[in-house]
Amino acid sequence: MISARALLLADGPSDVPLGAHVTALARAHGVALDVVTPEFDRMDNPPGRTVFSRLERVLQFDADFQVLIVHRDAEGLDAAQREAEIADGMAQCDVAWPVVAVIPIRMTEAWLLLDEDAIRRVAGRPSGTESLELPNVAKIESVPDPKVKLQAALRTASGFSGRRLQKFRRDFPEHRRQLLRLLDRAGTVRQLGAWQALEVATADAANTLKSLQ
Repeated sequence: MISARALLLADGPSDVPLGAHVTALARAHGVALDVVTPEFDRMDNPPGRTVFSRLERVLQFDADFQVLIVHRDAEGLDAAQREAEIADGMAQCDVAWPVVAVIPIRMTEAWLLLDEDAIRRVAGRPSGTESLELPNVAKIESVPDPKVKLQAALRTASGFSGRRLQKFRRDFPEHRRQLLRLLDRAGTVRQLGAWQALEVATADAANTLKSLQ
């Protein structure tokens, strides 16, 4: 097992658990990752959301990394366009580390729609029986707005109404974080093309890191 320090550029704070998933995938290929996730929203003059602006900011105070993990929801673009954005940002910053691209089709919320039990647990009613109207796995990556669908499923699963529902809805970022942390790497998500691409990218990065030792 070799060790490597990894920089995770996540779309938002609730995406931080993705680092743990990539770490687990890399460990299966003999690489132990120490993942660092900068809190851009707490910085003075936060950088924009582009890979270049965020990577440039991090390199101003820390350049001691061996691998880059970039999470970018597709949001209407195809994976190749997001990969090109990542490659361009790295080139502008003169960085040539192995890269793991995490590019869910449309949004990460699509992955979180796969586990009804987890949604009910996070909503606080694990034994609820109301229909959450979740799409089947074959249609997950074509849901127009997975975020809206996930919010609706959580609301239904909670059983709340009135003020309690209003408060519950405000907690969506934390619910999303919990669901992402609970994502079963060995479960249904492995049927999705975007997850399969993540597994391949992680394996390739791990093999590159091992070849450099």
